[in-house]
Amino acid sequence: MHFTLFENEYYPHGITIVSPFGSDKKQVLNFCAQSAEELLKFLEDLKESIAEVSEMEQIRIECKQDLDENSGHNAVELTVSYHRTRKSRRFQRRRGRGGTSRWRSSNQTA
Repeated sequence: MHFTLFENEYYPHGITIVSPFGSDKKQVLNFCAQSAEELLKFLEDLKESIAEVSEMEQIRIECKQDLDENSGHNAVELTVSYHRTRKSRRFQRRRGRGGTSRWRSSNQTA
């Protein structure tokens, strides 16, 4: 993501934000600040936001690579957790469909 400053007779403190080169969708946003001071504040915040997003994207890529390297071990853990969740849902559904009295009668001992 990058930005450029512009000015014309209608927008004395304009900024254009453009999607990064090579992205599939080209998005362009135009803003106009009320003063040069507000424009500078906005630019500082924008630079900080871009840096944070870039850092978070790098962390996401590193985590994905770590997960891919250890995929065998993690896949087993995810499968076990998934099956446990499914069993508890089935239990609740069966109990809800049959009603409380039916549940009790099927589990009573003589």
